[in-house]
Amino acid sequence: MVDGKVRLPSLPLVIVKTLINTGSNTYFIDAISDDKVDNAYFGIESSDKDEWKKLLNWTGRVGSNDSAYKPYRDRKPGERDLGDILDGSVAAVGNQEHGRRKYLVAAANDGMVHIFQSTDGNHPYDLKVSYLPSAMERENDASGNPITLAKVLKDIAHADYEKNPLKNHKYGVNGGFTLRQTPVAEQDSKFQQRVFMFGAMGQGGRGAYALNIGGKENQTTNTGLDAATLSDKVPLFETPKGAANELGYTVGTPQIGRISISRPANNGRVDVSKNIRYAGFLASGYRAEDTADKQNETALYIYEMLGKEVGTGDKRGEDAGKAGNLLKKIKVESGVGGLSTPALLDIDFDGVVDIAYAGDRGGNMYRFDLRGEKPDNWMVTKIFTGSPSKPITSAPAVSRRSANKYVVIFRYGK
Repeated sequence: MVDGKVRLPSLPLVIVKTLINTGSNTYFIDAISDDKVDNAYFGIESSDKDEWKKLLNWTGRVGSNDSAYKPYRDRKPGERDLGDILDGSVAAVGNQEHGRRKYLVAAANDGMVHIFQSTDGNHPYDLKVSYLPSAMERENDASGNPITLAKVLKDIAHADYEKNPLKNHKYGVNGGFTLRQTPVAEQDSKFQQRVFMFGAMGQGGRGAYALNIGGKENQTTNTGLDAATLSDKVPLFETPKGAANELGYTVGTPQIGRISISRPANNGRVDVSKNIRYAGFLASGYRAEDTADKQNETALYIYEMLGKEVGTGDKRGEDAGKAGNLLKKIKVESGVGGLSTPALLDIDFDGVVDIAYAGDRGGNMYRFDLRGEKPDNWMVTKIFTGSPSKPITSAPAVSRRSANKYVVIFRYGK
């Protein structure tokens, strides 16, 4: 609110900076060629071989109205803004600029993640780029092939979509996300300040995505909105597709924390000068409604976020690994119905995650111990046994009682 008036973010009449990730590469929607996608990619059956272009332009809100995109619905002025936001997030991050955080991020059920930047104009933020993770998989069709987000876009754009919103509603990007801004860079450091995110699809798909929002990858290379080429620098990674995708619907919020990939034996104190990485923590989610269904996997996935050494030593900022690499999948062999959002704990206040806690739909709570010498030594232990009639579907809270004593607080039940 400024001068007693509510000022909303602005959405340009022509959004040319909408990125689509097809699963093999990322393109601006106005620059993607016919050999990259076609009607079949979007599940379109039409005699017009270029109808997919209309659908993409409709989704990206190109132009001042929808009249050129028939047969898709014609949205009235004021209805061409963001899709609905239900379980997705809206959050600001970054240094102060124009009296507010530099970046604003929103995940919406139009199938896109929208990144805004602060402005000193009539609106507090301007939309700079929208990201469409179109290859994210959902349930399988009658032939056993996964339905992707790309194939749901035509349903969102259908002329009858708004006639019965409750019945016709489709989820796009409906999961939570975590934003992270790294510390201010020391003089001459190879590791510069940057802002990035890790988000889940929620009911919109079985997967997660990571994006650069802004800052620098190193001393000379800008990233995210600060880069010259957004299609190369905004995407960080997405979780695997096809046979390699064992995730359920990633309902909840992924987490980001610093971890050590090489610790001393016997829980010795971590050397924070080296072998430190930013990691993304993703719960396996829920594949089938029946908790006994074998498609439901209960596991914690831990990903390399940046592919950089982030310890305090002289190697800080050097390339190490690759963004998106799976550092460790910790499977709960006796888990029930899929894992829910984890909570992270640094027990000795050195800035490195030691423990993660998460529950499952069987009402059980687990401790994931990351204090092993290597990721292969990380393990899981059940600390509470519950019942499927009282599932744990949200992240626990962790409260410190005294030195090395913590209380894990969680809610269970439907």
